[in-house]
Amino acid sequence: MIQWRNTLSAALLSVAYVTVALLVNFTISWWPPQDFFGIQIPPGLLLVGAVFVMRDYAQRAVGNWVIALTLIAAVLTYFAVDHVVALASGTAFVVSESIDWLIFKITRRPMKDRIVISSAVAVPFDGLIFLGIMGWLIPQLFWVHYTLKMVASIFMWLWLSQRANRSTSLKPAE
Repeated sequence: MIQWRNTLSAALLSVAYVTVALLVNFTISWWPPQDFFGIQIPPGLLLVGAVFVMRDYAQRAVGNWVIALTLIAAVLTYFAVDHVVALASGTAFVVSESIDWLIFKITRRPMKDRIVISSAVAVPFDGLIFLGIMGWLIPQLFWVHYTLKMVASIFMWLWLSQRANRSTSLKPAE
């Protein structure tokens, strides 16, 4: 029973990761940039942090197969969304997710820590590549992109920290 549950969980996390990547790319492609304090921001950038966090969970569930999931997301984006968005997203995914994957594997820290560490290092590469290919690479938009991904990572770190504290505080005294 446990093996089946782990397989189902891995499948669901894999589908969730690819789906989140596609949703972000659809949003970037179809929802025009909006003015936010004088900066034209594609609303899809508000969701990009979720992709990195979902990738970390998918990697924990399927290991190195997460690289194949990243490539699947890039190919699906190419055929389902927009070729320029697919090129920008796919290239950024491959580079930044590879860095993220490497850090995730090397650090051997708890999940909550790996999410923040890997995002802090990989997100700038993702932003430079994606925004550069899209023709949107300006300092303000880069920092918005970086900040939004890091905020998502930090929220996840806080949530996982709270869950860990709650579970240890419920253990009986020895």
